[in-house]
Amino acid sequence: MPVPTTTTMRIPRRLHRDEVYDRLLEAILDGTFEPAERIRDHDLSAWLCVSRTPIRMALARLGDLGLVETTSTRVTRIAPARPELLTDLVRTTWALWALADADVAAAEPAGRAGLVRALEAGEARCGEVRAGAPEAAAAVTTTLCEVGAALAAFSANRSLGAVLEHLGLLLHHHASGVGGEADAGLLVQGLAAARHAAAAGEPGAWGAALVRLDDRVVAGVAV
Repeated sequence: MPVPTTTTMRIPRRLHRDEVYDRLLEAILDGTFEPAERIRDHDLSAWLCVSRTPIRMALARLGDLGLVETTSTRVTRIAPARPELLTDLVRTTWALWALADADVAAAEPAGRAGLVRALEAGEARCGEVRAGAPEAAAAVTTTLCEVGAALAAFSANRSLGAVLEHLGLLLHHHASGVGGEADAGLLVQGLAAARHAAAAGEPGAWGAALVRLDDRVVAGVAV
């Protein structure tokens, strides 16, 4: 859709750079800006009531994330959705999740509660969506992002959070190009196995559950 013409979205001056980034990121993820849509500095500047400098800084950050790109003809646009990247993104996510196996095993049950809740919510969400439904891909990626965030908050590996957050943004964006192929129901058994492993905290159980979940998730989002 075109850049909104309303000028009511004023941003506090002291937070221009970060606030503009947050607003543009939100607009990409919620579909206000569609994949491959052209965006212009002056339109964004008018919409957010800021100068072009924070707009350009925010676009540069989004470009570093792979969500905005400049073509060979110097046109700035939202990065096209590339569903074919999902398999690699999913497998990379699992590889990072597996790094927390020792953390999961060593933690007290109370420390794993957030991870268990995220897995339970994912089971419920994916179990309610029929195969091929338009919302199936969103159910898959939302579950991956929420579980990843819970794991990052719980893990002793502080750098894990930033990487998982970046992967989550890419999963959301590129899954928007998936049509009716996704099958969120394929995740349910794997999520249940991961939840039981997280709750039990037995050495090696989390990693073993991820191997089973990996195959189900890839099958669910494969195009």
